[in-house]
Amino acid sequence: MRRRARRARVRRRFRSRSRRRFPCPPRRSRAARTDSRPRRGTRASTRTATPPRGSLPRREPRRRSPAPARAASEASAHPFRSPSRSPRDPRAAPYHARVSTRDESARRQLAGEDAIAAALAAGEAIRLVLVKRGASGSLAPLLERARAAGAAVRETSANDLRRMSATPAPCEALALVGPDPAAPLDAVLARPGCAWLLAGVAYPGNAGYAIRTAEVSGAAAILLDAPFDAAGRRLALRTSMHADRFFPVRWIAAGAALDAARAAGRRVVAIEDAGTRAPWEADLRGPLLFVLGGERRGIAPPLLARCDEVLRIPMRGFVPAYNVQAAMAIAAGERLRQEGAPPAH
Repeated sequence: MRRRARRARVRRRFRSRSRRRFPCPPRRSRAARTDSRPRRGTRASTRTATPPRGSLPRREPRRRSPAPARAASEASAHPFRSPSRSPRDPRAAPYHARVSTRDESARRQLAGEDAIAAALAAGEAIRLVLVKRGASGSLAPLLERARAAGAAVRETSANDLRRMSATPAPCEALALVGPDPAAPLDAVLARPGCAWLLAGVAYPGNAGYAIRTAEVSGAAAILLDAPFDAAGRRLALRTSMHADRFFPVRWIAAGAALDAARAAGRRVVAIEDAGTRAPWEADLRGPLLFVLGGERRGIAPPLLARCDEVLRIPMRGFVPAYNVQAAMAIAAGERLRQEGAPPAH
């Protein structure tokens, strides 16, 4: 009974507040109301009565005229409409042609059983094969051939395959072709492409997003000088979608990483607030080592003094700095633009 009384008081209070905020128009009296229908027991009014149902002519449904057909070139050239990725769509032909246009020295992805079998037959260096957990038995001979060729075979979920696949059609297996992710550091830094050094990153989540950004942009490696324990490193790699399976991820001191980059002939470019030029005002082509600092203190002054050039990303907001992976994405995208590299996927 007390609950019902409390609910009733709440309802009355709410209704009174609603009436004060949204007043209703005054109700008209019964005599002032007009109705087109004749009331029961009275004479019909002088107004025209509503005709009975079925006496009016039926309205024809409104038909839309078909839109004029557009040419395929006009549809693909629309500035706000991206072409379909379906292999059946002729507008997607340039997209699927770009998928196979890759640098042979860089990492590339093979999607599907046929592509992996063709690469094995051609003698390409397949480093890793990701297969869907519980895949069909028809993949067993292909996986045995991949193991015999020296590739590591790992099971993963269908969701991971869908997120990492470069093709729109679902597939049960993905393969990595390219350099060995477990190669020594001097061999890794001797490869073409840029490398990244994160000195002093404080949060494993930011480190994971940075690792993923470096891998997506096609970096040769990423080096991290971070005070993480084993659990923190596992969290960073899990956040990066375990990108360490696809390219080198090294936990190393910043000074040693800089010495190794110098020995490999790499130019060292820092991204810090002390810079005077923007990334698009500098030459970012060739073998580079990008250096970024931590979220709290940035790059240490002794490390910053050893860099060849310091760049600054413009900012206009109240917050005085970008996040680590945001600064990385800006610099990596500018480097890809300067190199004129075609899209990888």
